[in-house]
Amino acid sequence: MVLDNNKEVIARLPTRNVGPAGYITASEVATMECARERLGWPVPRALSWSYIKWHPVESPFIIIEKAPGIEVDKVWHKLSDGHKRNLIDEIVKLEKAAPETRLPAYASISFHQDIEPDMEAIPVHDKFTIGKSMDRKDECAFMVISRGPWQSPQEYLIALTMSSGISAHLATLKLFDSIIPYITPTDFSELIQPTLWHHDLSGSNIFISRDELAKDRVVITSVIDLQNTYSAPLYLQARVPHVVAYHTP
Repeated sequence: MVLDNNKEVIARLPTRNVGPAGYITASEVATMECARERLGWPVPRALSWSYIKWHPVESPFIIIEKAPGIEVDKVWHKLSDGHKRNLIDEIVKLEKAAPETRLPAYASISFHQDIEPDMEAIPVHDKFTIGKSMDRKDECAFMVISRGPWQSPQEYLIALTMSSGISAHLATLKLFDSIIPYITPTDFSELIQPTLWHHDLSGSNIFISRDELAKDRVVITSVIDLQNTYSAPLYLQARVPHVVAYHTP
């Protein structure tokens, strides 16, 4: 959208299949702000938002400042090998900040004021808290299952199996539950620390500076789409970013 002052903003409305739209909207805004303030990620600011629908918009919404720069996808074919190495270095800086920022539990980020009295939550600091997890598939969005927060990787993994509780899979899931103690790292606490991680660092979600590119440098100016970003054990979070993942022809 273009405002009266010619400033461009992005308006986001949740679709029906995302689950509890209000909670998901509130958590996304809190995650964006936490990632920007605590991790130092260049995430656009939410200029206005509401997680209730009793207003003229009649839906939860987020108004976000437009991400500066240009999408990597739009210039990838023009980047030299050196530019692509620079981009990887920039991504590594972003991802390195994630495990360096300690969190107290596994689940989704929320603001303190959005936690209802009957909801369990673990404070991150005076502004943010780890509330219930919003990382659920469409068919599980309204199931009565544990949504955290969890303080051990075992609890987290058991909850994942419960969220996949389709009857045909129950026997296999019970077998998986039995081996959880044996597949959880115990010798290296760094591997199980709660870590916020962006799961979709694709070329359409990373923006780089046009001006710096003209000077033969690659600088990330913005990272977007943190809706499914949550805290989980580091050894389950770390992955190759989509933008540099190798895909067979």
